[in-house]
Amino acid sequence: MSDLDRRSSPTRPSGPRLMGGLRVILTVVTLIMLALWAMAPWLASRNPSVQELVWIPEWLWLIAMLPGAMVLILISIGSSSRKRGLCWSLAGMVPVLIVAGGVWKREWRPDRPGGAGDRGRVVFLNAQDPGSEEAGGILDAIDDCRADLVIVVNPGQSLASIWRSRIRQEREGAGSSASGTAAEWSILWLSHVLVASPHGKVSLRTVSVREGIRVMRVGPSETVAEAIGLSDILVVDLPSDPTLDRTEILAGLSALLEKQREESGLRADLVVGDFNTTPRTVGLEEVWPGMSDVYPGSGSGWGATWPRERPMIRIDMALTPQHVDVRRLSTFDPGDGGHRGLVIEIDP
Repeated sequence: MSDLDRRSSPTRPSGPRLMGGLRVILTVVTLIMLALWAMAPWLASRNPSVQELVWIPEWLWLIAMLPGAMVLILISIGSSSRKRGLCWSLAGMVPVLIVAGGVWKREWRPDRPGGAGDRGRVVFLNAQDPGSEEAGGILDAIDDCRADLVIVVNPGQSLASIWRSRIRQEREGAGSSASGTAAEWSILWLSHVLVASPHGKVSLRTVSVREGIRVMRVGPSETVAEAIGLSDILVVDLPSDPTLDRTEILAGLSALLEKQREESGLRADLVVGDFNTTPRTVGLEEVWPGMSDVYPGSGSGWGATWPRERPMIRIDMALTPQHVDVRRLSTFDPGDGGHRGLVIEIDP
């Protein structure tokens, strides 16, 4: 072949050049995904049309990033320059570790030992108005939690009726001991919230039912408060319409509670409920000054609560101030409905 032919013939990219280009592409894609993950809460708060970004579970972000990052690390191991290979490997590894840290903090925590006998247990569940056939199984699941205080949002007529019927039967000596529902349980159902405790009576007061923001105050009696280590509890049930601006709803809830604190001296040791938003939503930490999400510090196991059968996102949450010593927060499957419940263990 003549020199002219060599100069005019197309040159094929060498192996190292191909690997170099692939490393650049994978690094750019990984960093773009990291930036989207990091900016998702801010973007969702500024533009409700993209608030779905904050609904994407962090574990899903992690799964999406892993293949590209793993390929980047593998092709960088054989780099001719050890220092350059290390830099490329870190470019794939660091973003994955950052997102994995978010999963560790907000979505999955190592299992903590089960509660000791002296811990107070508060159980919360959005039952979503179960029918008579499902209510009995839900009550059995609640009973297995060995709660000192039970809070059920949207209990429906069936759950309240069956629970009261069980108590009445046991008091009359005709109930089955297998049900485990103690005869001394006290139950109160008001509006969309049912509360029950084996330690005494619990009061309920409506704080708000406007614009889809439903808030109830739970007032434990002295004996119940002593058992759970809490004297004031707020139960929240926020709108589930996915088209609504979640940041705006949380801001409305925060303003409502602030007004109640100023006008009526409203207090709270625990804010628990179906927030219908994710932990990364802007405004969650401002719902009540000084309160924060319990799960990062006290969560045990997989924290997602919806959908019940294959929980993917955590929308049922508990907020507490620093002086409340929550030792463990776990979830349980009620066997029916759309949500998993919360079991909050507190050192009284």
